[in-house]
Amino acid sequence: MANPTHRFTGKVVVVTVAGGGIGTAIATRFASEGARVVVTDVNEAGALATTSAITKRSSRTAASAAAADVVPTRARAMRSPISAASAIESLSS
Repeated sequence: MANPTHRFTGKVVVVTVAGGGIGTAIATRFASEGARVVVTDVNEAGALATTSAITKRSSRTAASAAAADVVPTRARAMRSPISAASAIESLSS
């Protein structure tokens, strides 16, 4: 049986609403199990804080942040240094 603490090694996981609370906990857990994590949230500062916390825990962990609002009624362009698509692409290679 594979080591359960590394069951997501080589996988890219996108976690929405990961700028705080349970979303941060989920993103952190995936990272601790070897996943490369794309942290998304409408709160860009929160997403960046989660990403920073993940990468500080381990130099082997990859994480990127992207500001995103996925609610259609509130859809709007968001200024972000990195888009979710480019974050996924960068972590996939």
